[in-house]
Amino acid sequence: MKFLICQIPLHLNSKPFKIANIDEHIAVKRKCVEYAMTTRCDVIIFPEYTYDPSEKEYMLDKSSELAIFAGSYQDAENYNQTIVFVGGNYFQQAKKHTSPYEKTIPNQFSVKPSEADLSYYDLKNKNCFILTCFDYFELAREKSRQLLGNGEFIDILISPCCNNNPEMFIKEAEAIHSHRDNLTSIICNVSRFKKDSGEYNTFGKSAVFGLYDKNSIANIKENGWHVSYCENMIAGFPEGDFVCEIDLQIPYHMHRMGCLEFSANPIHLDFKSLGEL
Repeated sequence: MKFLICQIPLHLNSKPFKIANIDEHIAVKRKCVEYAMTTRCDVIIFPEYTYDPSEKEYMLDKSSELAIFAGSYQDAENYNQTIVFVGGNYFQQAKKHTSPYEKTIPNQFSVKPSEADLSYYDLKNKNCFILTCFDYFELAREKSRQLLGNGEFIDILISPCCNNNPEMFIKEAEAIHSHRDNLTSIICNVSRFKKDSGEYNTFGKSAVFGLYDKNSIANIKENGWHVSYCENMIAGFPEGDFVCEIDLQIPYHMHRMGCLEFSANPIHLDFKSLGEL
């Protein structure tokens, strides 16, 4: 399954959270979508708070060819709703665990945690959970062990984030993946974040976790796309405004130790700056 993971900048106004530079922002997202379609990706992932309802018709149209995890937005009832477009259909899921920052906004604009149960998605015949930002930190261990009614486990966890402490999520992902084979996690954070009239601050550190083949990890380490203490990291993003085009086998069934034959995972991995698209 081929993904385009988009580590893009975000400028939000607060009270409530709403994208400030909407025309420029949507132009960046559309450039990413068009690139994903040109390179025949199956799935595109955007970070938390990068969705605006004005994108709905465009995303619905493109989702006939591409599964789109379009980011999230603060709705009229102050829920942080993550939006997914798949096969011409529209889904939303409210975040259950709000961040400390979301709780500091004055009461009338404070983001409310959802009490609804999270449901899994059929993503290209793979079992997928969306765990937006702090939902990954709080729920990934539980969901990664969840056995579905058909006797299968979750195959993939997708986490759109807007977080200035991504190291915390990387450490959590490393711990989770040390205990679960054949699970893939994709953490998609914003590259830079600006609130109201402040300055942009560097966020980044998006990452992919899961099983990899022995040749691929050598290449990943050689290119610096790896954190030394994270043996379960397939790829870590460079700092800046980047997309990662990555073709993954989900689930990946590793061969026995010492086997001379193995299947590649990832099949393809390439980083591009937004300016190159």
